[in-house]
Amino acid sequence: MEQQETTETIDLFEDIESLPEDVYKTILYYSNYDETYYKAEELLEKLEKLNYTFDYDLDAIPYNLRQIKTDKINQYNYVIIKESYPELERESALDFNNYKKSKKYALICKGIHKDGSESIYFIKYSNDLQELQEQASKYISWYNYPLNLTKNIQGFISELN
Repeated sequence: MEQQETTETIDLFEDIESLPEDVYKTILYYSNYDETYYKAEELLEKLEKLNYTFDYDLDAIPYNLRQIKTDKINQYNYVIIKESYPELERESALDFNNYKKSKKYALICKGIHKDGSESIYFIKYSNDLQELQEQASKYISWYNYPLNLTKNIQGFISELN
């Protein structure tokens, strides 16, 4: 990564529910393990890919979780909210895709990697469009097709063309 500095001064471990879902789930997954130096290093590696970092000492207890700010965005995650459709059941996701035919909307979390490739991290289904938009608002960029709105990485919200 390019030169890094942090954007937060508070420890985000104290408010993990406010984090993007992929960061939150990664932290929860690793909270099921004993606090070892190896697991702390593994968690740090996963979170750095999501543009978050933290500190830890020899006791391997993570603290001071914060978002990484880079001069140039090399990789980032964004979400797409669409009306659910049957083809989503066949989408390959890195974390989970629990297709629910009865749900009206789908939030698709995608990541753009340093090499320009993209992956779907997870797909969440819901009938509550407002809830999905609240989750989307935590991402650097999003597309909400039912509302015909988008937010670009500079933070500008506009109508979809």
